[in-house]
Order: sequence, then structure tokens, then C-alpha cells
Amino acid sequence: MAHKVSLPKVSIMVTVYNAEDYIEECLDSIINQDYKNIEIIVSDDCSSDNTQKILKKKYRHHKNIILLFNKKNLGPTLNSNQILEAASGDFIALFAGDDIMKPLKVKTQVNFMLENPDVVLSYHPVEVFDSTTGRVLYVSNQSKREELSSFEDILVKGGIPGGCSIMIRRDALPIGWYDDRLKTVSDWLFQLEVAMKGRVAQLTKTLAMYRKHEKGESQKSYDLLNESLYALDLLIEKHPEKNLNKLVKIAKQRYISGEVVRQLEKNKILAFDLSKKALFYRFVSLKNLALFFIAFLNKYIPGVNYGINFLVVNYKYKFKRYLT
Repeated sequence: MAHKVSLPKVSIMVTVYNAEDYIEECLDSIINQDYKNIEIIVSDDCSSDNTQKILKKKYRHHKNIILLFNKKNLGPTLNSNQILEAASGDFIALFAGDDIMKPLKVKTQVNFMLENPDVVLSYHPVEVFDSTTGRVLYVSNQSKREELSSFEDILVKGGIPGGCSIMIRRDALPIGWYDDRLKTVSDWLFQLEVAMKGRVAQLTKTLAMYRKHEKGESQKSYDLLNESLYALDLLIEKHPEKNLNKLVKIAKQRYISGEVVRQLEKNKILAFDLSKKALFYRFVSLKNLALFFIAFLNKYIPGVNYGINFLVVNYKYKFKRYLT
């Protein structure tokens, strides 16, 4: 009699805060996956809207869902660590309460990890869409330039876009999990410390949808800029044996340049100031000069900012791809 092979268990971590408009679509997309050996750990970070009511009413008795309700707001880092403490899976899938899984995501990613035992972190392209209109703004990771296949790539290229695409091996979790010295943007450092333990690989299929909306953390990028740069200082502090100073300077310069592109349409004064900072952060390159020139025109030449704003709004992803 043949023995039934048990499937590895997958812990799907779902961080939630004020997601009343999105949480049902998110969780239903996970529940409807055809991979059955999963636990869905949802941690609500003391939402002030109806998120908790929805979770308790619809999902409290679901056999695969563990619900955690924080009595006070912990922030993304501690909320994520709380989920990891409860997780028991062989693989960990990172997700948030406003993301959407496409069919076969979990099964496809688990099979890939099983076929590639040296891979500690896998990810895939995601559809980035506007929450209000439903329009797909772009699909990530569509060129060789954007591919990340190593610790160095994740560092220099600013982390994996679309954290909802990431699956990691439990035994590759870093000591201390997410670093709690970073209240909000600890995910970049987390990715880097996982990637230190093995190979990073990209799947070609688009298996999730990442929602852009006014409540999202990605809309607060400038407010979190200093914390993001501090994450790289912590990387050097925690791993002095890696001699990362040169790579970290490259990473910081590129990260600041990316923020210049984001600010071109929002705050032309701030965009110009940041372009100067990026220009002289490490060395002057043609890309930094081009970005500085664009920011200069945007700030000082009447009428030019309208054209630049149009280009940034409609082609922001390409701007970031070629100018950072």
C-alpha cells in the first residue's frame, strides 16, 4: 500500500490595519487556493474601522484561520513578529490585508521551492493596480534589469517590489525576525537577512495583486525615507564581517533617487533637494545628472512641471527603472 506523501505546511501571514474595504477579498483569495495544508494567521493591529467586526463575523470559525487582535497598535514590525511567533509552517508566505492572491499561487510557489532546495526566498511578478478604478498600473519584474537573484541584488535594487510575492523557508528566518528598531520599514532588512542564507529566485508567473490606495504605506515613502536608510546602517552593524559599506552607499544613492521620482509630481521643491542629495551621495553618474536636471527644470522653469508631471503619472515605473 502506497504511503500518502504529506504536503509541507505553509503559514500565510496577513498583517491587517484598517482594511475593512479589502479584507474579505484578500482572505477569500487565500481560502480559495487549491493548496490545502495552510494556516492563515491574521493579526489585526488595533484597527479603528470595522475590520475586526468583519473578521469575527465571517472568519472566526474557519478551520485554517488563526485570528489575533492587538489591544494597542504595535506597528508593522511588531505585528509581523507576532504572526511569526504563532506560525508553524515549513514555508512562510508574506501577505497583507489589502493584497489579493491569484489562483495557484501557493501551490506553484511551494512546488518551486521543493524543486529548488537551495532557494531560501522566492518571489514573482505582481500586478500593481489602482484600488479606486481597478486599473492595472503596471506589472513588476518584467525585465532582466529588475530581476533579483542574490543578497547583493536585493540590497542595491532597494528590495523586492511587492512583498506579497515572497515565500521563504522557515529555517532561513533571521535571528529576532523583523528588527524591532525599525517600527515600520523593517521588511527590506528582513529580506536581506533571509537572502544571506541561500539562493534567491524569481518565478515567471504573475501570482498576486498589489493594491495602491491612499491608506497604503507606499504612499508615505518620504516620511519613511530616513528609517529606510537607517535599516541599511543596521545591516552594517549586524553583519560587520560582510564589509558592506560600498554596497550600502550604492543602495542609499539609488533609494534616494527613487524617492526623487516619486516626489516629482508631489513636491517639486523636495524633489529638487533630494536630487542634489542623490547627486553627491557617492559619485556623480549620468543617471544622477539626468535626474538632477529633470528636477531642476521641474522646479524652476514655468510650465515644464506640467509635462514632467504627465510623464511621471503615466510612466512612473519606467522613470524609476531607467533613472535610478
